[in-house]
Amino acid sequence: MELKIKEYRKLNNLTQTDIAQLTGYQQTLISKWENKEREPNLDVICKLADTFNISVDELVGRNYKKVATQNLTENQQKILDILPSLNEQQCSAVLSMIKAFNTTTKEQVEMARQIRKFEDK
Repeated sequence: MELKIKEYRKLNNLTQTDIAQLTGYQQTLISKWENKEREPNLDVICKLADTFNISVDELVGRNYKKVATQNLTENQQKILDILPSLNEQQCSAVLSMIKAFNTTTKEQVEMARQIRKFEDK
C-alpha cells in the first residue's frame, strides 16, 4: 500500500505540524508514516483522508473508478482526474464555472423554447 500523505499534505500547503494539530497525532509519527518507517492503522487512514477531504482510496493510491465514470467522455475523465489535486479554493472556482456553464445552457434552452413558441404562432 502506497500512502500519499506527503503528496496530499503538500497539495494543501500544510506542514507535518499542521497535520499533527488537525488530527491530534504527533508530528514525529506523521513523519514516520510519510517516510514509510511505520504504517498507520485503518482508523488513522480514515482520519487523514477526512482531513484532506479525499477518499481513503485516493489516500492509499488506489486507482478505483466507479462504474458511473465508465461512460464519461475523454475530457470529462480528464476533469475528474485533476480534481483530487485541487485545493478547496480551486474546487470552488471550478464548481462556479461549471454552474455558470450549466446556467447558460438552461437559459439557452429556455430562449430556444420561447423562440419556437413565437414561431409556432
